[in-house]
Amino acid sequence: MDEEPSVLLEAMEIMNQDQRSLRKLLRDPGANQARILDALTSMEHATLIALGESPPRLESVPEGELALWNVGYKRSLAHLLQQVLTMQQAALERDDEALAVAYAEIGQLKSTGHEEYRDR
Repeated sequence: MDEEPSVLLEAMEIMNQDQRSLRKLLRDPGANQARILDALTSMEHATLIALGESPPRLESVPEGELALWNVGYKRSLAHLLQQVLTMQQAALERDDEALAVAYAEIGQLKSTGHEEYRDR
């Protein structure tokens, strides 16, 4: 499926790139604190941009349920933003365990979001 570039797709690609870079950086959070915080700040900005967008309606979503579906999308991204901010706090506090937990939650949110809001 070829998707046209959009603000939402660009924001999601930034989040994907940052998430991949975090996976490597989290192997040694202490040594990579500044780079972790840079990636998280980038993810924060991309998430805020994505919050202002709406995903294209999937054929499986009836027109009458579109508004509720969009609310679910916004809530999902708000939860993602919360986890990004949790990771920022954990990085600043040098709490490696909290970093790992929030990172895992971001991965789960991404997976669930793609199942619910992305055309397969």
